[in-house]
Amino acid sequence: MMNPEQILSCPNCKNNFTQNTCRNCGFILDQVNGGIYQMAKNKNFYFREKMPQPILAEINKSEDIFAATYAAFKKTLPWKYDFYALESNRGAGTILSKLGPDSIVLDYGAGWGNLAKFASLYCKHVFAMDLTLESLEFCDKTSKHENMTFIHGGDYKYLPFKDKSLDAVFLNGVLEWIPEYDLSAPPRTIQLNFLKEIRRALKDDGQVFIGIENRIGFPYFFGKSDEHSKIRFGTLMPRVLADLVSRIKFHKPYRTFTYGPRGYKHLLKEAGFEDNAINVPASDYREIIQIFLPEAKKSSVSAPEGDLNWKRKVKNLARRLFYPSFLSKYFAHAFLITSNWHEPNLLKDVLLMKGEHLKDAKKVVNNNLKGTILVETENYIYKIPAHSKASANLKTEINTIEELAKSGWISPYLPKIELASINSTNIQIITKEKQVKKDKGYFVEIKKFLDLKNRDAQYKSLSDAIQDLDLQNVRGYLRLNEKSDLIDRLIAKSTEIKTPVAFAHGDLHTNNILATAGGIKIIDWEFYAKKAPTEFDLISLVLYEETFVKKTPYHDLMERFLNQTFVPSPENNFSELFPIIKAAHPLVLVGHFLYQLSQALGRYENVAFVPYQKDQKYKKTLEIIEKYMESI
Repeated sequence: MMNPEQILSCPNCKNNFTQNTCRNCGFILDQVNGGIYQMAKNKNFYFREKMPQPILAEINKSEDIFAATYAAFKKTLPWKYDFYALESNRGAGTILSKLGPDSIVLDYGAGWGNLAKFASLYCKHVFAMDLTLESLEFCDKTSKHENMTFIHGGDYKYLPFKDKSLDAVFLNGVLEWIPEYDLSAPPRTIQLNFLKEIRRALKDDGQVFIGIENRIGFPYFFGKSDEHSKIRFGTLMPRVLADLVSRIKFHKPYRTFTYGPRGYKHLLKEAGFEDNAINVPASDYREIIQIFLPEAKKSSVSAPEGDLNWKRKVKNLARRLFYPSFLSKYFAHAFLITSNWHEPNLLKDVLLMKGEHLKDAKKVVNNNLKGTILVETENYIYKIPAHSKASANLKTEINTIEELAKSGWISPYLPKIELASINSTNIQIITKEKQVKKDKGYFVEIKKFLDLKNRDAQYKSLSDAIQDLDLQNVRGYLRLNEKSDLIDRLIAKSTEIKTPVAFAHGDLHTNNILATAGGIKIIDWEFYAKKAPTEFDLISLVLYEETFVKKTPYHDLMERFLNQTFVPSPENNFSELFPIIKAAHPLVLVGHFLYQLSQALGRYENVAFVPYQKDQKYKKTLEIIEKYMESI
């Protein structure tokens, strides 16, 4: 365990501390609020998007900080929801930084702590530094990672670190704001001096990571206002004109300077950084969907899922053409910039596990729904977790597959998958097999798998079967939504019902069944249940196939399932399974939908980590179930 005070120095004069006091100027190193180092001049500074200070203070005081955050965000900031504050996947861009078992990193301007939490999985130690004390309290109480240290500060002349003591420094949405709070010199001079100070604290092979907007990003040409100055076309104007507009409109100077790709490289080089690379997040560095690596090789773009209206189709087509092209390096909305590009970083370290390199990466996708980052090459898919629960889930999935493989008949259906680790964090590596066109034999083989799976099914009461299921996550979510007794009511109603029980994949649908030269392979076993009603996998196949072929909303199908008005369309390749489902007791369907919800919630680090759109769907699921339960 590292002692953080070993590398701390006085932010006022750079000298070392002796018994928490600077030898030179007498600066006292205090700790407040449970261990946060106090190094701020302005101890009352507050900035946290649009979250009012009193509400964040109340959240921090609550006994259940996750439940309090869930409730407060939905009332105060419904446009972001709590996932914005809690989701570690928002730190996905830091995979381009030097993160490893020996790394010591600083997240400067840590905010909610998303990047710091992500990095803490892979690093020896992470310092989270911010001028808003309430943000650090929140980050501390929602992480509890032993290798994290919190520093309230950032407004003294120096960073509170000894020379050449850090391996990486994160500046995510920070560099442009530095001149706003320091009026002692022109904005670029302030930014340059700040970067030189970071260069001092970094080791020779250390890296700075910058997430920031592009001054000449294409959205600004179409009238998007500058996020910082709020001036339309503000970044595209000459600085003098932007300053004049800002003084007239907002009565303050224009100081939040951003640059184009050449401007950033020149600024970094002048500050002493070499080998500076610009990579592209889509669509923004704050909420990354995919990362493109023009400094390594052109990347491809993931195809959209589901039915889209014509505007979304046009937008997605433009995205698929723009981001992999050379234009994105110059006109993308935002950049992920890192120095010492040819030094190691987390993404490179993961690819090296199979002897691959950055040029082999076809896609780098932020799969926030599963708490992972997916890196795809020609031969492998790497799953990199963004939080500790995702890491545990990857290991559980491996264990499930190994357990299933002991039953000889199922082995041909299992993917080739292995587990590696960095700093005790699990990395999953899936070997890609040659995929072939899905034909009639593909569906025959799926039905053969179902027959083999169900051959040893045993009858038991539905109430016992439901209690055998892992519903812990949905129970927590029900408590958050004041519906705690829903599962107990289901169990009470299903005591007299008998049902056949066997193991279940749990999430069996055509996206999780790959047609390969060696037959079908069933992937993503994280919804696996040792004992579940045999209809569970049949429901998944029929229902999801219907959403794919008819583009019918999931909740419409779910409601029709429960009301017994559902009829599969002729195009549904699994329609012949429907009579089996129809013969099952309707409460089996209720159990299925609750289990699906519980497993989906299990992908998040906490059941309060639910993005807005998903939360709306999950609430709708509960409403439909509750309405049905009341009707019987």
